[in-house]
Amino acid sequence: MSRWLDRSGYVLVVAFLGGAGVAALIVLLFIFTQGGGEDGDRQLLATATAGMTPARPTAAPTSTAIIDGDATPTVGPAATATPVSPDDPVEALAAFVEDELGAAHIGDCPQEMSEGEPPPAGVCSLLLFRGEALATFFVGAPFSEFLGEAVLTLNPDGSWSVSFLPAPPLGESIAVDAEAMVYGVGSCLNFREEPSLSAEILSCGFDGTSGQVLEGPVEADEHSWWRLEGLGWASGEFLAPVAE
Repeated sequence: MSRWLDRSGYVLVVAFLGGAGVAALIVLLFIFTQGGGEDGDRQLLATATAGMTPARPTAAPTSTAIIDGDATPTVGPAATATPVSPDDPVEALAAFVEDELGAAHIGDCPQEMSEGEPPPAGVCSLLLFRGEALATFFVGAPFSEFLGEAVLTLNPDGSWSVSFLPAPPLGESIAVDAEAMVYGVGSCLNFREEPSLSAEILSCGFDGTSGQVLEGPVEADEHSWWRLEGLGWASGEFLAPVAE
C-alpha cells in the first residue's frame, strides 16, 4: 500500500495549481445550475456511512443542492487542483487516486466486510454530491478513516480538475482565532450575516473554502454557528479545523 495511505503521509498530497479563470467559470456554471447551498441540515441516508468511518458527517448523494435563498458560491476549494483528462468525474477521480495517492481506485466503498477475509486493497470513494459542474467524494481505504475529500470541478473542455482536502486532524475542534474550512458538505455551505437560518446569505462556500474563526459558537435554530473572517456565520456541522 502506498505511503499516502499512512496517516502521516497523505497530508503531503502534491497537486498542480489550477487557473483562477477556470475556477471562476466553474463557479458561475454552478450558480446557474444548482442554486443555493446547505446550512448543515441535510438528511443522511442510512447506508451512506456503512463500511467507512467518516472524518466528518457524511451527506446523502443528490443531484441538486437544497435551496433556501439566493447565494453566490465562494471560489474554492482552498487546495490546489490537479487537471485530469477524463470527461467523467469518477474516471477523473480514479486517475487522481492512481497518480497522486499511488493506489488503485476500487470504486464505491464496500458496505460489508466478508467474514474471515481482509478488506480489499486500494482506495474507495463515497459520493457526497454530483451535479453538472461539481462532484465531491470522501476517499480512503475500505473500512478505515477517510483520508480526505476529493472536490472535482468541470473544465471548459469537458475534463475535470481534482482538488484534495486532507481529513481534519483527529481530536481537534474549531476554535476562535484558528483557521477553519468547509468540509464534507458536498455542494456548498451557506454563510450568513447573522447566526440564524433567517439571516441574509452572504455567500456559499465550496468544500475547502477557509477563513479565520472570529466568533462562536452561538447556539441558534438547532445549529452551532461560527463566524469566519470575510465569509460570515455558518453551521459548525460542516466546518473543520485546518491542519497547521
